[in-house]
Amino acid sequence: MVGGYIARVLGLGFVVIFFWIIVITASVMIIESQSLNNTLMLYLPLLISLLASTFSGWLWLRFALVLPAYVVGQPMTWRAAWRASRVYKYQAILWSVVYYLAYWFILILVAVYL
Repeated sequence: MVGGYIARVLGLGFVVIFFWIIVITASVMIIESQSLNNTLMLYLPLLISLLASTFSGWLWLRFALVLPAYVVGQPMTWRAAWRASRVYKYQAILWSVVYYLAYWFILILVAVYL
């Protein structure tokens, strides 16, 4: 039972890692190919990371049902998890944005007060 759980976690992790490799490569190529002013050069990586974090968080939350289902002894396919999470797909987008903004908020608080 543990082997199947680990395989599902790794599978989900590989999808997110593959997505981030594509995003980072594409953003580096965009930044290198453009002659942007300093302000836009500063905010473009933040915008790209916000959009990428939102998308990968949304995917993660949509497929996250697979893991607890396997632990309780009721394995679920990726397709079944996608269908089951259809009800809260917009909440998943909201939580993805909140996770991203909370991370930056904590970093700013630590930088200001420490």
